[in-house]
Amino acid sequence: MQAFFIKLHERNKLLFWFGFYSFFLSLVCFVLALFDSEVILGAGRYIKPLKYYLAIVITSWTMAIILHYLNSKPLRTIVSIIIALTLFGESSIILLQSIRVVASHYNTSTPFNKFMYDLMISCMVIFTVTIFVLTILFYNQKKMACSQHFATGIRMGLLLYSVFSIIGFIMIRNMSHTIGGQDGGEGLLFFNWSIKYGDLRISHMMGVHVLQIIPLLSYYVFKKKNKVLFFSFCYFLLVLAITIISFMKMPLISY
Repeated sequence: MQAFFIKLHERNKLLFWFGFYSFFLSLVCFVLALFDSEVILGAGRYIKPLKYYLAIVITSWTMAIILHYLNSKPLRTIVSIIIALTLFGESSIILLQSIRVVASHYNTSTPFNKFMYDLMISCMVIFTVTIFVLTILFYNQKKMACSQHFATGIRMGLLLYSVFSIIGFIMIRNMSHTIGGQDGGEGLLFFNWSIKYGDLRISHMMGVHVLQIIPLLSYYVFKKKNKVLFFSFCYFLLVLAITIISFMKMPLISY
């Protein structure tokens, strides 16, 4: 583990330390969630920032690894800065709104809340566009300093993230993540996914973390390019199926 962090620090100092910053705030949110009784849309107010900071830790360190294989050092620096700034902005707004005990997403109830929501969405859009551009750069880059199956995993992870980002834009357009009911109410423990209606957050989460799942499996499990491509196709079908279930107003898990 120590060797992993040493190598991570060598490859991308900015995203390395930003990941630790996010991990520290996730611990703070976890402790606050244990003793705080305020609720936003049926969940403890610090649960959402806790989930986001944990996701950012994973994303930051994943991108630190992936960007190492981008040949252009100036582009690596620019992309790293954009990733850190946009994720910092998005997570900070979510934490601020949680402290204020108001919803961060789809909240336009006051001019301030609308400004915060618009700013948060702007950060998300910039991040998504950056990943899309990075996808193009990696597909245009003929050689990568790694095995062919791992290079394929990186490219497929970036590509599927770009495709699945459509789910996020659908939620923004609908101003809701619940299909068939209102946001909030009974939900699965910690994740708070709806157990009564369709919930796009499930496929959205799977789409976001495809950035880690496919490259990781391509490095440790799938040692051939064809296997990586086959798994990527199956993963795409799985997320598509879960998205369709959500649009049918059905919960993925109900009890």
